[in-house]
Amino acid sequence: MREVSVTIVNRKGNDMSNFRISFESIPELIEKIDKATDETEYRKVHVTLNDTDVFTSEELDELEKNDIFY
Repeated sequence: MREVSVTIVNRKGNDMSNFRISFESIPELIEKIDKATDETEYRKVHVTLNDTDVFTSEELDELEKNDIFY
């Protein structure tokens, strides 16, 4: 199991939330990020991964296609 730090920023303000998320696959990580985003009160968000050394370049491409940036 891998773990990554994720920052979710409210695009309509200055609020942000940081999470540590454990995952085994990219689809699972995306699902957990979506859930974490839903738990915030933010309507429009920008999601950033703070640790990218746990990903392959293919995984980073897949995350970027899902609007998750690094």
